[in-house]
Amino acid sequence: MPAVVVDATRADRAIGPDVFLGITLTDHAVLVRTNFSRYWGAESYFSDHPFLSTHSAEVLVTARPSFVGIDSLTSTTPLTRHGPRTRSWSVRGSRCAST
Repeated sequence: MPAVVVDATRADRAIGPDVFLGITLTDHAVLVRTNFSRYWGAESYFSDHPFLSTHSAEVLVTARPSFVGIDSLTSTTPLTRHGPRTRSWSVRGSRCAST
């Protein structure tokens, strides 16, 4: 499976769709690099982690990658005490993962 690493190390906490501009996503494993994995094993890993914005998720759903991974706690919007801030997403026929 072809793969592409998307550099989101300078993106906002809510990773916008601009990080995917000019990158072939369809039928590729899309690995989003945030460098947040450096906090793995620390208490800070569970707070203020980066995530894909709703618009980014929609771009990925439309592009139909084979797989989406991110080096963050989760790829979706963090939960609040009252549930998710935005809707979650999935890519039919694709797998989504986070560290």
